[in-house]
Order: sequence, then C-alpha cells, then structure tokens
Amino acid sequence: MKVYDETLARAIFEMHELRSDIRSHLAAGKGIPDSKHGEFESVIAEVIDELRPHVVGGDVSELAALWEKYNVEYIARFDARTTVREETTTGGYGITQTNQEVEISRVDMQVLMKVSQLLDRIAKELGLMPDTDKASRSGGKIS
Repeated sequence: MKVYDETLARAIFEMHELRSDIRSHLAAGKGIPDSKHGEFESVIAEVIDELRPHVVGGDVSELAALWEKYNVEYIARFDARTTVREETTTGGYGITQTNQEVEISRVDMQVLMKVSQLLDRIAKELGLMPDTDKASRSGGKIS
C-alpha cells in the first residue's frame, strides 16, 4: 500500500463532496451556481497538480495515455480563466466612455464530472486514493 499525500487526500475528499453537491443540485432540477462550478473546477485542478508527478513521466503508461486522451492538462490550465471586454462609446458633447465587462469562462460541467471520475480511477490505480468513508465520518479530516 502506498502512502498518499495529505494535500492530495484533502483535495480528493473535497472533489467528492462538490461532485455530490452538484449531483444533488441537478437531481433537484436546479442550476449549478457559478461559484460552485468554479470551486469544482478549482479543486479538480488541485487534484491534477497533486497527481501529475505520479502519472506524467512515471512508469504507468496506461494512466499516462488516459491523462493525454482526456487532455487533463487543459483542465488545469483553464482554471479561473477570465476575458475582459472593453466597449468605448462616444456620448453627447464628444465625451468618450469606456466600459469593461469581465466574463469568467468555465469548463463544461459534463467534462468536469468525467475528468473527476478519471482522476478517481488514476488515484485508485496508483494506490493513492484516501479512505473517503473515514474522512466523511470524521468531518473531512483524513488521518
């Protein structure tokens, strides 16, 4: 049995909690709040960062192939991407006004759900999956 990193264990636990919460929202016919979508995207990026050293350049070619197939690095780079749009208008008396609008781009929720499941599989196959049942019973603390 491999010893897993506590940071990875916490990130996986949080990913599971958010995934469950998102499924509950969807089952209730509610939309996913943008903040929840952003949290899920962010925690997936954290899990990717923690798993990367075990997969990329490692000797587990099947997992590295899955990592490439699902373009996992793209998700990590996409976290919290913003676009600023500027619009300049000229009003009465020749006064120019510039308005900025910030738009946050998000990875599609279905893609995030699939990638989170792939990350579970990778962590499990590497022996890095924490005991999430133990964590949920202890209020999120993984020992």
